[in-house]
Amino acid sequence: SAVVFALTNAPICAGANVSWNFGDGAVAPSTSDVVSHVYAATGTYNWSMTISTNAGSCQSSGSIVITSGNRPPRRRVAGH
Repeated sequence: SAVVFALTNAPICAGANVSWNFGDGAVAPSTSDVVSHVYAATGTYNWSMTISTNAGSCQSSGSIVITSGNRPPRRRVAGH
């Protein structure tokens, strides 16, 4: 399942650019204060988020521990 990242206490201003780096090589631009990401493997990932406006930018970062990787769905056939 996806991990949901949400900005709290930091409303996104009109025209702001948000850039997410999820720490596994994936990055995502966004204009929303909520973004989701699926990690393919277990591990500890260092994420970062940067908000840029005409007035400047700010950054936040942290780490997240994923304890179970995503697995493809398995189809079960009755009788097998």
